Amino acid sequence: MAQLWSQHLGRAVAPETSLLGEGIGSLDLIRILPDTRRYLGRHLSIFDLISADTATNLVSDIGIGAPTDTWMDADTAAEIEHDLAALSVQPPSLAATLAPPTNGPPDRRAIVVLGASGILGTGFAQAVLDLRRLGAPSPKVVLATRSTLPEHDPWTTLRDVAGVRIEQLPPEFGAAELEALLREADAGAVVNCIGNTNVLVGYRTLRSANVEMVSTIAAACATRGTRLVHLSTFVVNGQVTVPRVTDPRSAPYPYAASKSLAELALTTSPPELDFTIARLPRVLGDDYQLRDSADILVSVVDACIALRAYPSVTLTEEVTTARAVANAILGVLADVAGPPRLGRGITVVRGAAVAYADFLRQYELEEVDPLEWKHRLDQSDWAKRSPGRWSVLDAWVTLGMRLGTRSYAEYLADYPTIALDVASVAELDAKPLSVRASIDALGVGAVSHHQEGV
Repeated sequence: MAQLWSQHLGRAVAPETSLLGEGIGSLDLIRILPDTRRYLGRHLSIFDLISADTATNLVSDIGIGAPTDTWMDADTAAEIEHDLAALSVQPPSLAATLAPPTNGPPDRRAIVVLGASGILGTGFAQAVLDLRRLGAPSPKVVLATRSTLPEHDPWTTLRDVAGVRIEQLPPEFGAAELEALLREADAGAVVNCIGNTNVLVGYRTLRSANVEMVSTIAAACATRGTRLVHLSTFVVNGQVTVPRVTDPRSAPYPYAASKSLAELALTTSPPELDFTIARLPRVLGDDYQLRDSADILVSVVDACIALRAYPSVTLTEEVTTARAVANAILGVLADVAGPPRLGRGITVVRGAAVAYADFLRQYELEEVDPLEWKHRLDQSDWAKRSPGRWSVLDAWVTLGMRLGTRSYAEYLADYPTIALDVASVAELDAKPLSVRASIDALGVGAVSHHQEGV
């Protein structure tokens, strides 16, 4: 096994070599996964490789019949247990140390968008630009990011728009830098778009952005009396309108565990923190962001067009766009006639229901059995050209095998959950104008890839 890995990775890998210790990333793991499966004669997931970490461990696990499709090794379990225990200590009231706002009520102060360069953050930038172009009343906005922004709209135009500031954050952005940003901007509200959405990496890779930073932001907002909108996801619970999260110690994959912990971090925050947890469906970004992305819906459409076939699946999920999400949330924050507080609750953001089979049928493709489709996919030139997209589809099919005839919500119903201490649950409409138009704008299947055999 170690020799096989060495050939694929172009470096010496011994039986006891730690993949994590060698800095072998997810794309390299994707490269070795198919032949590892063939060598062992077992279906493995990328999380099995992450959990085993060495060739010796992986072969030993298979030899003793250890279950596959598991991801939580002892070290990860200890990390999650530690993070969960840290949240169980009720924080004291900050009433005596609150920093007073400088320029009036929260709805008249600036909105700070953290993580502005990502899919969701760019959606807020686009929504702000739309409001300014329409001449609609809108608050001051600070778009903050550590990343270098692309030289095209909405960013190039926004640099010259009154009431909008683009803030370049330092690489080492922590509590002190955040507090300085909120103070200097006179932030009345923060929208947290920071997050690592990679579903193919381990928990410790996700922890900094998805767990630690959430606690840091919550503490800073509580101290300053700044409202907080935290962007979460539907994957935390099978019933998105129920104020519970899947127990992170039993979550089906690392990303879900990290997002559950983030919601728990907010609901155990100081009572002075005024927040809402915005649970989001699948969110599509701008065309330049999605063209080379490994989003599942985009990857499925791209692969199906290349193969001229789609799998007969019963999956239906809600989908929206980052701009639609941003418009809906900005409407809540900028509504001066609305409630002055967010209310320490959950806001379920609704998208458009997309039935995958019906959606894919629009492209005039052949419908085939899922296993046959997966076989064609694995043998295709498309898979070789698109290893990142292949990997998310591989994980998607693997999850489908575990679900059987159940929906994802029914599947999650078997997992233990933890109650969230929130005051309310509300819904917010953010249906996009057209999911099909968003996908077609990418030129998926027609521009970036050739059809198989053509």
